[in-house]
Amino acid sequence: MDDFVSQYEVKFKKVLEKFLDPDFQIRNDVYINTLFSHLSGQHDKELSEKLLKLSIFPEWILKACAHWEKRSIQPSPCTSSFVLHLISLLSIDENRFAYFKTYNIYNTICSILKVKAPETSPSTKLAYLKMLMSFLNHRSGLDWLISTDNWRDGLNYSLEGQTIYLVREAKQFIYNLLQQSINYNNIFCDLVIKRIIQKLNDFQCQNGAGFPEIREESLFKHMSFVLKLILHILEKHIEIRNDDYRVPTIFILNYQLEQCIWKVGAATQIADVILDCDKILICIYFLQLFMLKIDPIPLAELKRAGAAVTKLINHRMTGKQHVIFLKLCHYTDYMWTFVFPRVTPATSEDSLLKLEHNLLPLQILPIVIVTFKHCSFVAKDFDNDDVRDIFITKLFKTMNEQSTRLAYQWKNIVMAEDEIFSLAQQALMLIMTYRKYYSKNRAIIIFQSCIYSFKDIICSLKDGRTTAEIFYQNSTYLINLINCLSTFINEHEITWTESVETMCVLNATLDFLSLSGWSTRVIIEALKLLNLSISKYMSPNLALLIDKTKDSALDQIGPLLINKLHDMNWEVRDSALEILVTISMFAYSKFPSFQKVIIDSDLITLVVTMAVSDSESFVRASAIKCLQEMIKVNEFWNPTLTQQHLPEKMIKILNEETEAIVRTEAACLVKCTYEYQTFPIEMMDDVYKTMVSAATTDLHWEVKTNALDFWCKVILNHLQNQGMIDGRFPDVTFSKEHKKIVTLTEQEIKFRLSKVLHQLSQCGCLGVFVAAIQDECDLEVMKKAAEKMKKIARLFNMYNMDKVYPCPASPSVSSSTATSPKFSHAILTSTLNTPPITPRMDYSDEVIDEIIQSSDMNLLTNVYNPSEVQVRPVSNCSSIINVTPEAFLSVLRSDLDAMVHEKTKWLQNIDDLNSLLDDMLKCYNG
Repeated sequence: MDDFVSQYEVKFKKVLEKFLDPDFQIRNDVYINTLFSHLSGQHDKELSEKLLKLSIFPEWILKACAHWEKRSIQPSPCTSSFVLHLISLLSIDENRFAYFKTYNIYNTICSILKVKAPETSPSTKLAYLKMLMSFLNHRSGLDWLISTDNWRDGLNYSLEGQTIYLVREAKQFIYNLLQQSINYNNIFCDLVIKRIIQKLNDFQCQNGAGFPEIREESLFKHMSFVLKLILHILEKHIEIRNDDYRVPTIFILNYQLEQCIWKVGAATQIADVILDCDKILICIYFLQLFMLKIDPIPLAELKRAGAAVTKLINHRMTGKQHVIFLKLCHYTDYMWTFVFPRVTPATSEDSLLKLEHNLLPLQILPIVIVTFKHCSFVAKDFDNDDVRDIFITKLFKTMNEQSTRLAYQWKNIVMAEDEIFSLAQQALMLIMTYRKYYSKNRAIIIFQSCIYSFKDIICSLKDGRTTAEIFYQNSTYLINLINCLSTFINEHEITWTESVETMCVLNATLDFLSLSGWSTRVIIEALKLLNLSISKYMSPNLALLIDKTKDSALDQIGPLLINKLHDMNWEVRDSALEILVTISMFAYSKFPSFQKVIIDSDLITLVVTMAVSDSESFVRASAIKCLQEMIKVNEFWNPTLTQQHLPEKMIKILNEETEAIVRTEAACLVKCTYEYQTFPIEMMDDVYKTMVSAATTDLHWEVKTNALDFWCKVILNHLQNQGMIDGRFPDVTFSKEHKKIVTLTEQEIKFRLSKVLHQLSQCGCLGVFVAAIQDECDLEVMKKAAEKMKKIARLFNMYNMDKVYPCPASPSVSSSTATSPKFSHAILTSTLNTPPITPRMDYSDEVIDEIIQSSDMNLLTNVYNPSEVQVRPVSNCSSIINVTPEAFLSVLRSDLDAMVHEKTKWLQNIDDLNSLLDDMLKCYNG
């Protein structure tokens, strides 16, 4: 036996013995679920396979059955569930199944646990059903189910509806039973189907005249479960294409399922029953195409199925069953996605092959009708709207004559509907439910329909055509409408090149938000749509990259944000900050005109105030995230952000803030400030101390990883100050101190790398990374530290950095004072394969000084102008920073991946099987 497995055996024996104690109770169901996740292989498949081969499990099951039977003990539901689950795992193996069958374990355990009794707990029944399901993995198990009639329990569970989990598992059991039995015993398969159909026939009148009208609640429930079982079986045969349609053939041909379902549907007015009947009929029509086993499907058969589908849909529409009609359109649409791959492209112009397009106008029509019914619009109002006319023309081109006639009938019915908002909301919910099945073209049509409806509502409110009260009362509809717009734009990446209507989303949303009285939820959804419209360039100026906000809707954003950032509801403030983050990003490089919008509205001061003192931590975090983008813009930094003492406030937050989400963003802001702007030199000691603490002692792993990102920037800055460009040292660089070009030999580079290590050691950076790679709690921190340290190791290996040289050691490198470790923007081109350049001595000092002081990226070519930084040792910090360059280099040479792997394994062991068994034993003993 493997030593690896034997360590569990003793503990399993103890736990199993506890289950036989009548006083034993598992105090936490999570223990049982986690234990079976281990045994079923969800954590380690190889381990579970070895564990299930241990003899202790079948031996204990025999012992437990004898113990309970002899003493007439019925175990607790928790213990019953445990033993049934364990038997199900073991019974997957046919040899083990035969072993248990020899000792009559299955019948015995069913008798002991009383699985067939009505009062038995649902958890025990579910475990019993899983045991029966495991028998279907082999012929012996199927034979046992047939011979004992225990399969009927699965059928009964599917019709009882005790819990949704039990019904769902029971339906899947019956489906699997039919799939297995059709291969080995088609007579039995026919018997099971006959039994299911008989459940429908139980409702037949005694005189055989047909079905009575279904009214009683008990009858409805029973009928509904039978229909859902049949539907599940048929749907699975459509969704899982295996070209084996023998089971649905028995249903459809042998037992005339279609005629039977039509009778049931005609005998009831219960909407759910009618819908299930119609869904079954749709499945029948499409399965009949598959049962032909002809690929591609013949055109004549497609037309026949299409006519049947259309007849059914039309029947529900004329019967004024509006919600059923809408649901049926979407369900037909969904099922058609499985038929369409079997349709030959040569017949793509046939009306049925456009079924998804023919149904789409019917699905969106209730949304459109809201405009006509409650916004006082008529068709004539849109005569001069050329863009909308193009859309309507495109929509009609996708429809054939029959579907167009159906759409006009549907329009008249919906117009007469009193509860149009309810129906339109139902249409939106169904569109969102089935949205992943829409093609890009169909998604664009839905988006266009929704944006026109949205615009019309806004226009009618602004023009006074209708009172806002009706929309205030139906705010849920507006929430769904706006959410639908956002979702389709985002998920289907709809841009102005595909739909010119996107160009009005931003303007329409701004107009909508300018109207007062909306509920908080409506405002939040509208702000999300506004944010999306900006980020997706959905305004003429943004789309055409015209860097101008004056005389455009973009100029309204500043006042709007000021208003929403003062809202009493924190979610509104948070949503407004998300928009400000977006326009701050654009202001940096994509759309500089946003800088004026932000400055003119004095948004910077407000955001700083919110970052420090807002009552809600999520808002403070969002405000700091906004500052991370603002910090990149020099016009924001000088003088506004510096006057606000932003660096000092961020350091204070990192030292005093109790909410981790705020500290996380604050650490990121310190990193951004270091990267894009300049810390005052007198602050650097506090910055380093704070970031050492954040990286090593903070209680939240995201704060630590963000602090590590800061230290990575520190390392990069120091390397760049020594002449490194794009991860390499060029052949030559420019010495600011000596005002001359120097050649970077391998020895010179080693001296410079040594100087960097000494500087990083003094500021605490090396200690931070050594502490992070040895972090005892956070795996993510360790992973990030290892990732960054491996990059440093590759750099050192590139230049054969075998030891640390004393500092200063190079005549061309000395410490000079600079104001701050801000990144130099002098990006210089190196010529790595050219001969060393002899320094020219005829440059005037004035020219050299001008070059040195310049921040223009294009002044120098083939040279680098570093900013030498004098790093002061961090005082009053933890001893964790006292890591020498030599010690760091030693850690760098170790196997970092192995350290991470060991930590990962250690963390997994906290929740491993050994610990779980220990916890179960301790819980019991306690």
